[in-house]
Amino acid sequence: MTQLSTITARIDPILKTEVENIFHEMNLSINEAINLFFVQVKHCRSLPFDLEIPNEETVKAINEARKGIGLVVCENEDDMFKKLGI
Repeated sequence: MTQLSTITARIDPILKTEVENIFHEMNLSINEAINLFFVQVKHCRSLPFDLEIPNEETVKAINEARKGIGLVVCENEDDMFKKLGI
């Protein structure tokens, strides 16, 4: 039988609950998700995602998109290309 190690971490309780709910939707336990994260770190030899701080313009665009400000609705791909001028 494989020997297991225990990890103790301090996590914001609201964040923990929100993430647990997401994992539940994915049929993953917290232990399984943490193990997957560790496997990916080992495989990539780095974090399995980029850590970048967006500039002010990008933050503004993200916030506006989340609020639905300035979004363009397209009927289909032809309409999208037309609106993009392509």
